[in-house]
Amino acid sequence: MPGCLTPPKRTLIHRAHGKSREDEFAWLRAENWQEVASNPAALDPEIRTYLEAENSLYRTYMADHEDLKQSLFKELKGRIKERDDSLPTKNKTHAYWSRFEEGREYSILMRAPADNLSADEIIWDSNLAALDAPYYALGVVAADPHDRLLILGEDTSGSEQYDLRILDMATGQFLADKIPATGGGGIWDEAGQSFFYLKRDAHHRPYQVLRHTLGQDMADDQLVFEETDPGFFVGVSKTESGAYILISSGDHVTSEIHLIPAHAPDTPPHCVAPRQSGHEYSLTHAGDWIYILTNQGGGAVDFEICRTPISAPGPENWKPWIEHEPGRLILYHFAVDGFLIRVERQAALPRLIFQDLKTRVEEVVSFHEPAYALGAGLASQDFHDPRIRFTYSSPSTPASTYELDLRTQARKLLKVQEVPSGHDPDLYCVERHEVRARDGARIPLTVLKRKDQAPGGAAYLYGYGSYGHAIPAGFSTHALSLVDRGLIYAIAHIRGGMEQGYSWYTDGKLEKKQNTFNDFADCAAYLIDQGLTQAGKIAIEGGSAGGLLMGAMMNQAPDLFGAVVAHVPFVDVLTTISDPTLPLTPIEWNEWGNPIEDPQAYDTIAAYSPYDQIKNQAYPPLMVTTGLADPRVTYWEPAKWVARLRDRRTNEATLIFKTNMEAGHGGRSGRFEHLWEKAESYAFILSELTA
Repeated sequence: MPGCLTPPKRTLIHRAHGKSREDEFAWLRAENWQEVASNPAALDPEIRTYLEAENSLYRTYMADHEDLKQSLFKELKGRIKERDDSLPTKNKTHAYWSRFEEGREYSILMRAPADNLSADEIIWDSNLAALDAPYYALGVVAADPHDRLLILGEDTSGSEQYDLRILDMATGQFLADKIPATGGGGIWDEAGQSFFYLKRDAHHRPYQVLRHTLGQDMADDQLVFEETDPGFFVGVSKTESGAYILISSGDHVTSEIHLIPAHAPDTPPHCVAPRQSGHEYSLTHAGDWIYILTNQGGGAVDFEICRTPISAPGPENWKPWIEHEPGRLILYHFAVDGFLIRVERQAALPRLIFQDLKTRVEEVVSFHEPAYALGAGLASQDFHDPRIRFTYSSPSTPASTYELDLRTQARKLLKVQEVPSGHDPDLYCVERHEVRARDGARIPLTVLKRKDQAPGGAAYLYGYGSYGHAIPAGFSTHALSLVDRGLIYAIAHIRGGMEQGYSWYTDGKLEKKQNTFNDFADCAAYLIDQGLTQAGKIAIEGGSAGGLLMGAMMNQAPDLFGAVVAHVPFVDVLTTISDPTLPLTPIEWNEWGNPIEDPQAYDTIAAYSPYDQIKNQAYPPLMVTTGLADPRVTYWEPAKWVARLRDRRTNEATLIFKTNMEAGHGGRSGRFEHLWEKAESYAFILSELTA
């Protein structure tokens, strides 16, 4: 079917709970999709023909807007410091950092003696490794505790399967040890003689932790932990102290952690608190104690921190250390010797608190802009180093990274994000609005605009609203290309995220998911009502579950929007969440509901699922992207969505669809390739809003 942009209809009937749904484009799902993820050539020729026909139309559209795309790419690239080093992080004897060189797509891993950073050396150049790979991502990078060996994990298909190799940093040669197709990991024991890694099951779910001993055949690797519940995913990490390996298992609402002493990696994992539905917890270790961030099974909705002896970590011994305070959401915590650090959010704004564990005296690091982003982490892998780092930015202010000495409280500015083409924060203003939603909830709305901007022009509105993920009000060099062209740039902090506490999340999931969509539409209507923009002049963009938001908006409020961009959109919700063989489905039931067993969940999802709710109506201009190797939102979801939109819509607005034939959930690899993709998105938005 060369040139045909609506593939044949071959109706499949889905039946559940006495109801049926027709799915005329179900055949676009390749039965061998798992093989296709690692070998695109295995795709069924008929499916490939359709996807390539859509790609051809996409290229034609972009060719007609080539000048604008090139101009945008030049701007976006001009705001990136091409020759740039990250801040060094000390391990034991050496410090490590990443370097980007001018004109090169990928990072270079550097190291130097910790006391002589000028004596640097290249450890790994991803640019060379990527030469023969259509896709390249360096995932796992882990130096052993003695700075001799380095685990490198490489994904060359976009399928998020990492091949692990061991580099001898002194010789530059790889050891014979090689472990293919892992789920990540690479956590060393204390001696640097073995490491822990993840394996995925046949459905692409991380379910096992194995330990590999150097020089040993991987067939003899020790199975350390196996998760038998397909709704729980496994992870492996290490405490900041370096003393314990952490094996975590969890879904979106329940967690379980096992400990293994790093000095005795053969020790069977010890469960801290057995899983209990609704109980989420994480931990950090300092001295004789572990500090546990917990919601106590829902009793501490916005989380509290408890303390318990490392020798008796069970929940019966947990004692409150930082007590629960409703409306103050503790996001994460970590420890360095003598101090406990936490980042929390209150009234939709983050702050950093550090506590002296002996005196329990606390100090707060906060800022006073109406909207900003803040994050913190270790300054060194040396647990006894009293310094931490934190990074601050706002929509108008580039990121600044500080080093903070917790003992002296001395603060040192280490790095300010440079914008080589120039940036004057005084040209812009940042505003925090409060939108009254239709049910009375008050939705935070962050707005960036130029001070000289006339009201009533075009606008760009971004949102997500799922999994409790809060959208930070940070600095984006990309946004300036829209704002400098007269658009306002707005972020809707809608329910389904956790901007205003954990209840903000629960009010936007399961049977309350419609709140997410109502909030976003109400934010768009607010921008119009306030005279900041006009109906039909708002561009919206979202990816993955944010793509679901885009699809719902197109069905529910199409007249508000003048351009929609949906990246790897989760739009065939009911079909996907009814298929337990797909990688993410079992773990997703806590987010969306289980339509297989629950008729009410089935009806709730069916009422908003974008693919199922496509109507015979006019739709705004739409740009869609996906990746053939994507294991999270499989390519056929957007493919089916686009095909049905073409078939049912009543107008001829622009509709373009691109499938990256050699990439996954994150799009193409390489920093400039990502800029080309962003330039295409913005070229589409600007062209459609001015059409």
